[in-house]
Amino acid sequence: MDETSKQPTEDPHLPVEGATPAIQSTGTAGTRQWHGNPRVLWAAVAVLVVLVGVLGAALVVLGSKPGTFTLRGTFSLPRIHVASFGTNGCRGFRDESDISSGATVTVYDSTGQVVALGALGQGTLSGLACEFPFEVDAPSGSNSYTVEVARRGKLTFGAAEVENGPVALTLR
Repeated sequence: MDETSKQPTEDPHLPVEGATPAIQSTGTAGTRQWHGNPRVLWAAVAVLVVLVGVLGAALVVLGSKPGTFTLRGTFSLPRIHVASFGTNGCRGFRDESDISSGATVTVYDSTGQVVALGALGQGTLSGLACEFPFEVDAPSGSNSYTVEVARRGKLTFGAAEVENGPVALTLR
């Protein structure tokens, strides 16, 4: 058999000449039309919005600690007791050398029980004092809260005062 007498084999993936294709183009590339009920579409959108809202609310509730608040405040150390002004902030010296970033902040409830522990942040010089910020997550529900920094004495505040904060403590 010579090369000219061979019949070409047909590719099953190519359209047959004269046949009608199963899918016809409307002539506009990339567009589709939905012929369903618009009420169904709006109902589906409404359900989706409600689900997103419920999931968002659940994440907020699950992400927060129920019955707690953040007690915010500052502890001021008068400049006469301060050392180390610079890039590392300020800290106490001599008898106040325990007052520095990381010093313990203890919170007591109205019965005198320790309910939360925290730490002083980096001290920064502000006017005539070294200011140490702190934030402590504490359980709500007490009539008053007592705050102590590095066993330097305790100050008592009303519940509304600490929950709405910030509170300020100063070493004298």
